[in-house]
Amino acid sequence: MHLKNSGKKIIELKFKKNGIEICFDDETKMRVSSDVFSSFYLYESKQLSLEEIKEIERAVSLSDAKKYALKILSEKVYTEKQIYDKLKKRKYSDIVIKNIIVYLKENKLIDDCSYIKEIIFSYNNKNYGKNRILDELMKDGISKENLSLLEFDEEKEEEKAMAALDKFVKKQSNKSLNKLKQDAYAHLMYKGFENEIASCAIEKYSFDYDQDYEKEILRQQINKYILSHHLNEKQFSDKQRIISYFVRKGFSYNMIISLLGGKENG
Repeated sequence: MHLKNSGKKIIELKFKKNGIEICFDDETKMRVSSDVFSSFYLYESKQLSLEEIKEIERAVSLSDAKKYALKILSEKVYTEKQIYDKLKKRKYSDIVIKNIIVYLKENKLIDDCSYIKEIIFSYNNKNYGKNRILDELMKDGISKENLSLLEFDEEKEEEKAMAALDKFVKKQSNKSLNKLKQDAYAHLMYKGFENEIASCAIEKYSFDYDQDYEKEILRQQINKYILSHHLNEKQFSDKQRIISYFVRKGFSYNMIISLLGGKENG
C-alpha cells in the first residue's frame, strides 16, 4: 500500500495470526510480519517519518517475496530464471527480486548446476534425446553458456534411442513395415534424438516383420476398408481408391494388387 508523503503516527497495533496490523493517525493501515515488526522497534504513539515508512514498505515487500519464494521452492525445484519470472509476475521490484535471488543462492536453495543434473537424470530415465533435453533446459531459463558446457555420450544416446524405439514399436499394430519405420523415426525425432542416432536405431532394430505377416495385416485392413466404405473392388474406380489409400499407408503397391487381384480372380 502506498502511503502519503508525510510523517505518520502509530495509534494502534493489532496482533493477528498472519502478522501485525499497524493503524496510523490518518486512518491508513499497514500489515507487517513479526520479523519486520521487531526490526523497526514499532510501538503505539511512535512517529514515523516518510523515509522510515518507505523502509518498512521495502522490508515488508522483501519479507513477502522471501516467504513466497521459500513456499514454491518447498514444492518444486526451480531455476534462477524461473524464480525471477515468478517474483516479477507478482509485481515485486527488481531490487527486491535481486536480494531474494542472492539470498536463495547463498543458502543453496537455487543452484542451476544442480538443477541441470537433476533434469538430465530425469529425462534420461524417460529416454529423451540430447535435443529434447537442451530444449527443455532452455525453456527453464538455463543460460546458453551453461548449456554449451553439457556433453552427451553418443553411446548413451544410442542406448536411449533403442529403448525408446522398442517401447514405441510394442504399442503399434496393423501398420505396414514402411509406415511403422516412418512413424518410429518421427517418434525418435520428437523425443529429441539427432538424425544420425534415430536413423541408426531404425536400421539396427529388429522389427520382426515378414512378408506373410504384413500381407495378412493388409488383407484384414482391405476387407475392413471395403466394408466400411461400401466399395466394390471389382469396379475400376473403387479399386483405384483402395490402392491409393493403402499405398499412402505404406503398403507395397504389388502386395495390394496381388490381394485385389486374388479377389477379382476368386
